[in-house]
Amino acid sequence: MVGAAIVGSCQSSIWKNALGDVGTGLTGMLAPMKGKTIVCSAISGGGTARAYARVDSDGTVNAYCNAGNGAASGWVAGLSASAASGGYYCTATVTANGVSGLFQYGAVTATYTNCSALWPLL
Repeated sequence: MVGAAIVGSCQSSIWKNALGDVGTGLTGMLAPMKGKTIVCSAISGGGTARAYARVDSDGTVNAYCNAGNGAASGWVAGLSASAASGGYYCTATVTANGVSGLFQYGAVTATYTNCSALWPLL
């Protein structure tokens, strides 16, 4: 057929409405990950910097980052966390695919590193 298109959709158990309140959007998509934590790491200024993502048993999505020199965000409910101290900076970002970390060290001449980790397949 010329000019025809087929629009398909997948209605698996992990697809959720992308709009709305609790249980929809990214929170809904990550519901199957309840109780799971993922982490990625990178060498940053001689230390190991890490970015974490966690989905609590109640479905709360959390982010955490550690800049590699002791600067850490602590667990933050939401999709991102950041910390800074002594020229070290970190940001952890949670997505439907996993977590990514961006790390910087050096206040005058900044050096950047990054990492990423994927949620496990179910």
